[in-house]
Amino acid sequence: MDLIIEQFELDMDILQSKYERVNEDLEFLIRKCDMKYIAESGTEDDLTALYTEANEQANEKKKNIFQKILEKIKTFIQKIISNIKGKKDKIEDDKEYEIEDLTKQLEESKRLNAELKSAISSNNSERIKKSSANIKKKILGLGLIAGSAAVIIHTNNVKGKVIKETIDKVNASTLEKEAMIDNLKRRMFESTTIDELQDAVDALRKLTEVDMLLVQRLTQKIKINDELEENRKKFKKEQDRDDIVKKRMADEKQNANIKANKKIKDEFIHSTSLGGTIDSIKSILSDIDSIPLKPAHGIEDDIGKLPVNDIKVYKSIQISCKNIGNNCVNFIKKCRDMGDHEDDVTSFIKKNIPNIDDSALNNIDYFETAVERVRMIPCSELRYIKQYLERMVNDVSLNMKNNIDVNDVEHYCDDVRSKLQGIYKQLKSIHDNERPMAH
Repeated sequence: MDLIIEQFELDMDILQSKYERVNEDLEFLIRKCDMKYIAESGTEDDLTALYTEANEQANEKKKNIFQKILEKIKTFIQKIISNIKGKKDKIEDDKEYEIEDLTKQLEESKRLNAELKSAISSNNSERIKKSSANIKKKILGLGLIAGSAAVIIHTNNVKGKVIKETIDKVNASTLEKEAMIDNLKRRMFESTTIDELQDAVDALRKLTEVDMLLVQRLTQKIKINDELEENRKKFKKEQDRDDIVKKRMADEKQNANIKANKKIKDEFIHSTSLGGTIDSIKSILSDIDSIPLKPAHGIEDDIGKLPVNDIKVYKSIQISCKNIGNNCVNFIKKCRDMGDHEDDVTSFIKKNIPNIDDSALNNIDYFETAVERVRMIPCSELRYIKQYLERMVNDVSLNMKNNIDVNDVEHYCDDVRSKLQGIYKQLKSIHDNERPMAH
C-alpha cells in the first residue's frame, strides 16, 4: 500500500509541476506581448487583446492539467475502496484483533471532510481558500502523513465486527470525495480562472491520502487465519522455482548479448563512415573558426549599446559549434574504444551521447529581443543558425531506441556534421555579403 501512496504522490507532484510551468510560461508570454506592443506602437486595446489571448491560452492548459489531477485523485479513491473491500472480506466478525486506536483521527478526518465539502458547495473562493488552509494545517496534527507532529497511538483488542464498522466509516468518507470531485469539475468549466480551485484540490488530495493511511493503520496488525502463513510458504516455494528458471534464462540471454555486442564493437572499429565523419567535422570546425565577423558599418554605436552585442553572439555560435563538434568526435572515439567489459552496448552508447552546447541559443534569443526593442531587425541567417542548433538540442533519436547499432550512430553523427555544415554556410553568408548581424 505504501507503493500505491508513493505513486499517487509522484503523479500529483508531476502534474503540479506542469501546472506551475504554465504560470511561468504565461509570464514569458506577457513579456512578449509587452515587446510586441512597444515594437508595433500598438494601442491600449491592442495590448489588452494580447493579454486576454495569453491568459485564455494559459487557462485552457490549466483546465486540461486540472482535469487530469482530479482523475488521478478519483483513481486513487477507487483503489482505496478496492483495498477496503479486500481487507473486510478477511475479517471475522466474532474474532478479536489487535489494532491501533484511531478514534480521534477518524473523528477529525470526518469533520475536516465535512468542512471541505461545505466550502466547495458554497462556491465562495475566499471560504474555499481559508478552509483549505485550515484543513492542511489540521491534517498535520493527526500524526499520519509525512511531516506530521509526533502522536502517541495506543493499541486495543477489538472484535472484527467493530473493525468492519470503522472501515465502513472511512469508506463513506471516501465516497463523499468522489462527489466533491464532480462538483469541482463543474466549477472548472464555469470558472474563468482555475487558480481559485487549486487550494481545494490540494486539501482534497491530502484528505484522500489520510483515508488510505487510516485503512492501512486499521488493518496492518490484523492476523488473518492460519491460511495466510500456509499460502506464504507455498508462494515462496513457487517463487524459488521461478527464480531458478529466470536465472537460467538470464544467463542464456547474457551469453547471447555478449556475442551480439562483440559483433557490434567490431563494426564500430571498422566503420569507414565514422572515420570520414571525424575528418569532415574537424574540417568544418576549422572553417567556422576562421571566419571573422566584419564590423557593422554605420550602426556600430547602436550595436555596441546592446546588452548582448553582435560580436558576443557571433563568437558564442563559433564556440558552441566547436564544443558540439569536438564532443561528437570524442563520442565516436569512445564507441570505437569500447572494451570487452561493456556487456550492454546500447546502455554504453546512451550514457556517452554527446552533450549539445546550447549557450549560443540563449545569446541569439537575447540579441534578437534587444535589437527588436531598438527597432532593428536581426539578419535572416541568425534564424537558420538557431534552427540548426535547436534541432541538435532536441534530437533524441538515439535515446529513443531500445537497441542501437553502428548504423544508428553513423546516422546520428552524420546529422550533427550536416547541421554544423549548415551553420558554417550561414556564417560564411554573413561574412561574404558583409552583412551586419542586425540592420
